[in-house]
Amino acid sequence: MREDVARRLEEDGWEIVLRDPIEARRNRGEQSEALYIGKNGRLRYTRTRLVGDEQFSRVREDDRLYRVVSRTEEETTVTTDAPENRLAETIAAALRAAGE
Repeated sequence: MREDVARRLEEDGWEIVLRDPIEARRNRGEQSEALYIGKNGRLRYTRTRLVGDEQFSRVREDDRLYRVVSRTEEETTVTTDAPENRLAETIAAALRAAGE
């Protein structure tokens, strides 16, 4: 069951880091996503995306020049129980709940 879910995630563009527990991640432009499904049946989906523009500045400190990048990110996290026989449906529901 988990192997089928991992294969389906790969088909949808996810990079599978672990298969049991399932840990996957995906980057889409200014947005990164992480999905974890533990052996205990808990699912955690996290989406991080850049909001606004990056700000760049240069700071001189101790006779050295530092480039500083400031970003404002929005992080959305969804957690729920993921019954083994409904993993695919639970993942889809978590993505919808996060506004995907």
